[in-house]
Amino acid sequence: MFRILFNGDFGLLNRMIEFFGFGGLPWLTNEHLAMLVVVLCQVWTDVPLTILLVLAGLQSIDQSYMDAALVDGATGWKRARFVSLPLVAPQIAISIVWESYSTLTGLGVILALTGGGTASRRHTHCR
Repeated sequence: MFRILFNGDFGLLNRMIEFFGFGGLPWLTNEHLAMLVVVLCQVWTDVPLTILLVLAGLQSIDQSYMDAALVDGATGWKRARFVSLPLVAPQIAISIVWESYSTLTGLGVILALTGGGTASRRHTHCR
């Protein structure tokens, strides 16, 4: 999907840019733009799962813990730091492990988008 969206010749994003009178960009052949596209793709695919895990953890916190902290005089920040954060720590740990794994195996995204590198990198020779 991202390869078609960011295609330099017929990609939807370049068509939209050209519609407004500007020239299209070489998204997947320029090394800086390709890095931006790869990062965007990784964020797009990985962040929603992390958000869902942490949100599920927050929603599973029993309201009585928050009420007790409020009665004890805890402010919003202290309730978040000393009540919510420790109770959501397992979900955060799972998210960190998942994001680490996804980052370490991210070569597939690079290969799928750029074919192993940008045009300027693929055609350089050793000196």
